[in-house]
Amino acid sequence: MRKIVILFVISILLWSCETDFEVNAPWKDKTIVYGLLEANKDTQYVKIYRAFLGEEDALMMASHPDSIYYNPGEVGVLLNEYTPSGNLNNTIVLKDTLLGEFTAVNGASPIPNKAYYFNEPLNDAYEYELIIAKKDTIRALTSLVQDKLIDESDNSINFMSFINPENYGNMRLSWDNLDNGVAYEVKIRFFYEEFLNIQNGHSLGIDSIEWRLHFGIDEFELDYAGESFFSNVANQLVANDSIKRLPGDLKIIFTVAGQEFYDYYEYSQPSFSVLLEKPEYEGNIEGGYGVFSSRIQQEITRNLHFISKQRLEIDPYTEDLNFFN
Repeated sequence: MRKIVILFVISILLWSCETDFEVNAPWKDKTIVYGLLEANKDTQYVKIYRAFLGEEDALMMASHPDSIYYNPGEVGVLLNEYTPSGNLNNTIVLKDTLLGEFTAVNGASPIPNKAYYFNEPLNDAYEYELIIAKKDTIRALTSLVQDKLIDESDNSINFMSFINPENYGNMRLSWDNLDNGVAYEVKIRFFYEEFLNIQNGHSLGIDSIEWRLHFGIDEFELDYAGESFFSNVANQLVANDSIKRLPGDLKIIFTVAGQEFYDYYEYSQPSFSVLLEKPEYEGNIEGGYGVFSSRIQQEITRNLHFISKQRLEIDPYTEDLNFFN
């Protein structure tokens, strides 16, 4: 018992000590880069931040542009283009621009959304090296996901099997394996127009809902159950007696990620390991942090079969959503 009392007294003395501890380490210039090159886009953007340190609230400090961005005279941003044989083919100088503002939070000022951009076309057979020139030099190298039509599916989509009106049918999607593509995501977007639910009610506008069909690697075909289409529509739309809905077309959205992008995505996922924290991410930013990679996004418009449109009116999942044709 005596030992317990002594330990208790010592702990009180330690907590009562007036020694001030330095919570913040000495400031170091750390560069954070986010860039995804897309061979099928006219304009490319790269985000470059600086890490900041201070005693204030982080959101308040981030609202000061000089806390998170480099001043124009502090950095130069270049992109070197290399041929398949490794020869330097071109050097592109990126310019800075503002893409609006981030919404203010907890009383902080809006944060400007600054990026670096260029408009020169890219060649998906070449490699690209990002260079951020400042007191030290940050480098990152990436290849491009191939710019090629990815969809290899039948042009008609029919979610219903017509052997028996009560049965749902499947939709088959297939896609090509693109050079330098690692991960493949497929989404579907369903368009519809809303009207006031009265005779000759006027249009309230066209809207859409979207959900993921597939995400993975080394898979290039998907059988999508027709029942899932109707259940997803029901899950995302709210029944409202004052409106009626006219079904429209579909868009199939393919996104193909490069290796570095996929590695970064995998690292950012929640960890269920017994370790308290993840090891530091080792990406392809030499001298900095973040990711510099590539991706391709393609959207394919498809018609929804008229029988599937009619089924929206009476299907148990969607019958209360007031679809009409």
